[in-house]
Amino acid sequence: MLKWISDIASPRQDSVEDQRKKLGDTDDSLMIDLVVSEVEHQVTQFETNEERRKSHVSTGRPDYSWLVTDPNMRPKKWLTPEERSKLEEACERMKPDEWSTLMTTWKGRTKDIESRQQIFDIFLSCVQEVLAARPRQQSIGDVLRRYLRSESSMNSVDDSPRYSNPLGSTRSLADIHFRDFTDVV
Repeated sequence: MLKWISDIASPRQDSVEDQRKKLGDTDDSLMIDLVVSEVEHQVTQFETNEERRKSHVSTGRPDYSWLVTDPNMRPKKWLTPEERSKLEEACERMKPDEWSTLMTTWKGRTKDIESRQQIFDIFLSCVQEVLAARPRQQSIGDVLRRYLRSESSMNSVDDSPRYSNPLGSTRSLADIHFRDFTDVV
């Protein structure tokens, strides 16, 4: 009855199993961090190349000052929190077997980029393509539609050949009995 008072007075020590549950799936978070850092590296590389190109265009000769300056003194080109959040949110929807497809597609498309935003747009479109390529699971409606149209079903129990009526299916939803429905599903 007064268990909550005892919990407040002496908090229960979390067991190792409870601590593991709090950690969640670290493989996904590690992969998400890796992908976000890869996108961040691509952004940094793009911005550095843009600075060099602009310097070369403005002076008419290559700028080698970056060789002399201390790397710690150069401005860092980090992702903004909003950009990082968008990337992490997109990556959370990915399954482990889809990472290689995503990265291969994304790296193939980022060879000729024109802006920083284009890197993110290409990445998000690649995520959408990978998600769209997932096989769609059958719904009950799909199974019923296939049954009513007398198409063979992967879920049917019997191996009897189906009658193919050239005028279409003669079955109706009223003809389905409970037993027929369990045979279909």
